[in-house]
Amino acid sequence: MAPIKIYILAGQSNMVGMGSVKHLHQLIDNKEHGTTTPNEYRTNLWNENTNSFWVRDNVYIKNEETVGKLTVAPGYAAKNCFGPELMFGWTIADAFDDADNDDHESPIILLIKTAWGGKSLSVDFRPPSSGMPPLDKHQQPEEGQVGLFYRKMIQELDGFVWFQGWNDMLTWPTVNEYETNLANLVRDVRHDLHVPSLPFVIGELGQHGPSELMDPSKRWTPRVLAFRKHQYDVTQQKEFRGNTIFVKTAEYMVFGEETFNQPFHYNGRADTFFHIGQALGRGMLKLIQDSVSSPGQCAKPDQLEIAALADDAAQLSLASE
Repeated sequence: MAPIKIYILAGQSNMVGMGSVKHLHQLIDNKEHGTTTPNEYRTNLWNENTNSFWVRDNVYIKNEETVGKLTVAPGYAAKNCFGPELMFGWTIADAFDDADNDDHESPIILLIKTAWGGKSLSVDFRPPSSGMPPLDKHQQPEEGQVGLFYRKMIQELDGFVWFQGWNDMLTWPTVNEYETNLANLVRDVRHDLHVPSLPFVIGELGQHGPSELMDPSKRWTPRVLAFRKHQYDVTQQKEFRGNTIFVKTAEYMVFGEETFNQPFHYNGRADTFFHIGQALGRGMLKLIQDSVSSPGQCAKPDQLEIAALADDAAQLSLASE
């Protein structure tokens, strides 16, 4: 019987999925603005025989009440959209398939999306170890709201992908406590699941584009840069080195081209969400590589082959700002 690997994909609206399917069709057909675009979208996702999207037979996804095999289809993301789950699942499945041999059967992969728009880590996803939020009288949450979505997302799993942050980036108080809350989130999820070294991928809040291209005169620039540093710094804490990873997404932001959800959600562009999902998947593979190559651990042959596939993953370290 094939083993089962379970991954949680958690966050707010960008993890819900805002990549335009309309734009994805444009990319597949090479018709965006009449120019030729990279064919990775067509070669990865399009079945020429059926003239439709491929369906992954060994990757299943659950998003609220929708359950099925991974493909581009309604119910897995926002209406007429797809999210990071698409290429995350594709990337993970390809790695396991390429590492398959007679002794190690490719696993069944289950993706569980626990993402809701407009939710903050300071209140909605607040981990138990963070206690009650230090909010003023105008920001007091309703009874039971604190940590409600943290409790909703807990499952038994093999990896965790966190792609969230917009609501926390909006004010300095929530920016300043984000590193503490995110570190507590990692600890509490691992504690509650009894998985002390659960692989944890943290996706950068990259909506504003690369740091070096941001306008320093904008009032939100210092908050965005500080927020990204807090995200990265969590992965550099001693207890989290080698078992968490920060994945940059700002480099996939596209400016000056057609938008499908302006000015939010990476402009709703399919190429952006395609590459974000791919990068998150590569980040998870990098954690697999680190875990199987650590001293004192016995690596299985298929794990070593999977780890090798992560060597040319996108640069995942924080660029100097």
